[in-house]
Amino acid sequence: MECPAARGGAETSLYDVLARIELPKPGKYELRLSVHSAATDDRGSIYLDVDVPDFRRAKVSLSGVLLESALAATPISPAGALRDIAPIRPTTERTFTSGDRVVALARVYQGGTDKLATIPLHVRILDPKGETVFELTDTLRPDRFDPSRAADYRFVLPLEKLGPGEHLLTLETAIGKVTARRDVQFRVGR
Repeated sequence: MECPAARGGAETSLYDVLARIELPKPGKYELRLSVHSAATDDRGSIYLDVDVPDFRRAKVSLSGVLLESALAATPISPAGALRDIAPIRPTTERTFTSGDRVVALARVYQGGTDKLATIPLHVRILDPKGETVFELTDTLRPDRFDPSRAADYRFVLPLEKLGPGEHLLTLETAIGKVTARRDVQFRVGR
């Protein structure tokens, strides 16, 4: 997000604005965001469809994927806004250099009341041509899940092994025939 500099000058600065919305129940929602620059009287808005899974009931589900960049210079406002629910400092930046250290975080849920199972978590990265350039399968054992039946999964993107351009990170897991998948696009700069 671009905002006027603190002293009202013509310069702009970038920062991530983090917010948390408590919703009454799982389901489909429409999120509407707008911004206004008092300095330039510019306005903008975006509408976004959001599907909140029922993490407590779904046999297996995944949260959205957060990314944390060691080199991200973008300040967060308010500082520590999501600290109680995300153990990383998320960024909205999606362009990184091969020298950056980027951590992806997703929360895996096993809902219902069945005994917790050992489940696979597949991680795949596609290059700009749609070809797989990185792949691994990890295992989440029952002891990784907390009393709420959730387990955090962290993965360091192998940026130093990826060529420049757009990439797609996919996390996918399954219990039996029930699958959950999340995708995140990111770019590796030169």
